[in-house]
Formats: sequence, C-alpha cells, structure tokens
Amino acid sequence: MGKAKKKVNPKITSSVNRNLDDLAIKEITKAVKDVGPCWTNENKRGNPHDPVVVIVCCTLKIFTCRTYDSIESFVKRDKYLQKLLKDYLDEKGMPGHSVIDRGMEKLTQTYIKKLNKRITIRLRRKGMIILVDSTGFSLSTSSKYFDIRIGRKNSKKNNAKLNILVCAKTGIVPEFSITNWEGKGTGDGTQFRKLLKFIDEIEMAIGDGAYLSRENCKLVSKKNGKAIFHITEKEGKKLRTNSRGSDEWKRMVTFFKENPEAYNALYHIRSFIESVNSSIKKRWGSFLKSRKKRMQKKELALKVLCYNVKQVLYNKKADELGIDLWKECEQ
Repeated sequence: MGKAKKKVNPKITSSVNRNLDDLAIKEITKAVKDVGPCWTNENKRGNPHDPVVVIVCCTLKIFTCRTYDSIESFVKRDKYLQKLLKDYLDEKGMPGHSVIDRGMEKLTQTYIKKLNKRITIRLRRKGMIILVDSTGFSLSTSSKYFDIRIGRKNSKKNNAKLNILVCAKTGIVPEFSITNWEGKGTGDGTQFRKLLKFIDEIEMAIGDGAYLSRENCKLVSKKNGKAIFHITEKEGKKLRTNSRGSDEWKRMVTFFKENPEAYNALYHIRSFIESVNSSIKKRWGSFLKSRKKRMQKKELALKVLCYNVKQVLYNKKADELGIDLWKECEQ
C-alpha cells in the first residue's frame, strides 16, 4: 500500500469527531427512514420490533465497533437515538442483542447498497474523477488442501476482496463490490467494468496496471471520461497505439509516449485511494469477524457504508466552515 499525499483537513476532523456518534446516528437514521425497511413484520406474533429500529441498530453496531451485547447497552441508554426513533418504538423500547443479531441475518447486500446510494446521493455528481482499486480483508476461516508438490496437507488463510470506486474530490465510495480473492469473474478489470456501469458520467478514471485494457478504456470513453491507467516505461515501448475499436486506448497510450511526465502526474492522483483503504481498515478493522460467507460480505458492506457516513459528515462540515476538505500531507 502506497503513501497518501493528502488527508482531511484537521480543522474538519476535530470539529466532526467531537460529536461523531450523534452526527452519525442522525445521518444513518434519516437514510433508513428514507429508504424504508429491508423486511416487513407480516407475522405480528410476538409483537416484533419495527424493522427500521433494528436496521439502525445493526448499522450502529458496525459504526461503533461494538459486540451484540455492548450495542444493546449503547442503544438502550442513548436518549438522542431514542428521540429520533420515537415514532417507531413501542412500550418494549429498544431491541436487545438477540433481535439485532437476527436483524443482521435479514439484511441484504442489495439493501445496504441502497442505503449507501441514499447517504452519498448529494455528493454523486456528473463529471467525477474516479479512482479505482481493490484491497483484501482477513477472514477467521482457513482452507485446507493437499499439496502434491510437497506431498502433504497444507492450509491457508482466506481473504475477502473489496473493489471500490472513489471520488477524488469528495472521498466518497459511490460504488463497491465484494468478491472472493480468487476465482472466475473476480479480476480487477472485470469488477471495474461492472461498477462503472452504475456511474452516469465521469471526467477521468485512474487505476493501476491491473485495469490496463482496451475494453476498460472503451467503457470509460462511453462515460465521456478519459482513462489514465498505470504504464511503466518498459511497457510503454511495447504497447501499440492501434485502437482496435477503442479510440480512448489510442489517446491514452499516445499521451503516455509523448509526455510521460504529465501522464504520471495525473496517474499519481490515484495515491489518494490509499487513504480510503487505510481509513476503512484503521477505523473499522481489516479483519472480518463473521464466519459465514454471506455474513462476511454484509459486514464488509456495512464497513464501507460507515466510511461513507463519516466522509459525508466531513464534506458537510467543510461546506459549513467554508474551507477546503483536503490538506497536503507532510512528506
């Protein structure tokens, strides 16, 4: 992982972090109310808790990095949260840890992505500079196999792979996908094409050498953007400029060959995505605690959602204070 060249302005982080939990509670609660519940209580037997309340509690569990027991204690004593949810509460009050656990089972990745879109909607603009990358998260499970070369059983730790698109200006993650580390359809280029289909129009797409292909350049061009993918000096001499149906490929390779310094200056904007990966892992952990695959994916999707909540709050505070969101890092 490279070293980031910019970070969120300390004046903004200090202002938001003083009251981060309450600000996040307000943002998450509003988004869940706007999107609506993921499930309905068709069977009223047992007087179940309102789904909106349970979904908010599930999201706050990940945001506050708590266990099921401690999130129960947190939501039952937080008066501000109860005030925001008063129209959805009955005499039973806030749900317990077992209800929140069952709620996490009912959540779906599709619903989490709807929440993500709702939270980031004001910052999803046409003409974004999109940065693309993937990173791994450790799992508690491991796989065992027989290694023919050494003639004995072996094992390795498994990883979940997070593929993200990041807006260079606001730092939000408008689209993401979660796959296995290896396997059919899990390649960086394939996932990039799937994610970019959900973005209307971009100014530029910047990624490392894993995304270097005519097919990716063609898709970027369809979104009215320019492609800047990593090309080494050695590769540049071998790459041919013939388009083969992708005029953007020809423009990109020609640009690199004629002015490599200007090309690399644009490419190094990508270093900012390292800040995003680092922020998610440092704040919410690089390790997934869930043991079932579907639960691991939901846990990771909620981590991305929580990152976006924090980033939206930073952008709002920057507008409120009338200062730049970013500050150059000391090298």
